[in-house]
Amino acid sequence: MKEFHIGEVIKKKRLELGLSQIELCGGICDISTMSRIETGKQTPAKNKLALLLERLDLPSERYFALVSQQEADIQNLQTEIIFCHARKDPKAGLEKLAALEAIVEEDDHITQQFILRNKAGMGYWENGEIKPYTQEQTLELLYEAIRLTVPGFSIENFEAGRYGVEEIKIINQIGLCYYDMGDNKKAVSIYRPLLHYIKNTFCNLEQAHLLDLLVSYNYGLALYMEKEYEAALEIAQAARRSCIHSNRYTTCFGGVLYLISHSLYKLGRIEECRQYFYQAYYVYMALEDFKDAQMIKDNAAEFGLDITLEC
Repeated sequence: MKEFHIGEVIKKKRLELGLSQIELCGGICDISTMSRIETGKQTPAKNKLALLLERLDLPSERYFALVSQQEADIQNLQTEIIFCHARKDPKAGLEKLAALEAIVEEDDHITQQFILRNKAGMGYWENGEIKPYTQEQTLELLYEAIRLTVPGFSIENFEAGRYGVEEIKIINQIGLCYYDMGDNKKAVSIYRPLLHYIKNTFCNLEQAHLLDLLVSYNYGLALYMEKEYEAALEIAQAARRSCIHSNRYTTCFGGVLYLISHSLYKLGRIEECRQYFYQAYYVYMALEDFKDAQMIKDNAAEFGLDITLEC
């Protein structure tokens, strides 16, 4: 079997997509470095290689890359920080972020971007307490983060660019900021093209399904708040079917079912609404997320629906 240097793989895919070297490597490395990578004269650091491959919709996990001890330490800390997010443990997360900041190089924009994005979500220490950033401060951090690898980024025409997983997550968070600020129209204008980008560009990436589900959920919420109930229902149902067909589920799945139930209620489809309340409730119970399970039960009661089942 013929073996290819990673630079050959990158160049072949880049040409297939009709991208110039500068369109691919912008914010990651300069064009002379890109040329050396493609000719096999230089191998990029693992995080740079991963982002180049993601922008090309090439799954980085298929390509072997040697890493230094520092790269391994950075990767391990990033994994731990992600777990802290999942466990809703900002104290441990901020401690890990501080450890990551202590070892990352100043010119490692990709890791610096990861740090800024997670700071925006976790908050900061003040007088021994963790406090959240204001929405305006969060937006500032997120724009600073994405411009590290996408210089000149503008939310108004972002769909013209090429992005990796971390950059997509940042754009999603920017949309969520506008949603939290009550600017649902702005959020919808971000999520619509973002979801289109994911569905039409990410076909091979391992995280594509997770990104699709996350953005679909937030998009559906923004549509719901704009009283576009049919559109919200359509987006949420598509996300539900995607989970079922791919047999992949995340904590977002309960939220999708919950959004479906609310949309159905607003459309007067009460019996269908009741069934999705049941499903959302027991998904959260199965995940031992009793707080959200109780919230759904209480919300159903406000709609005049009893979703208690005897087991």
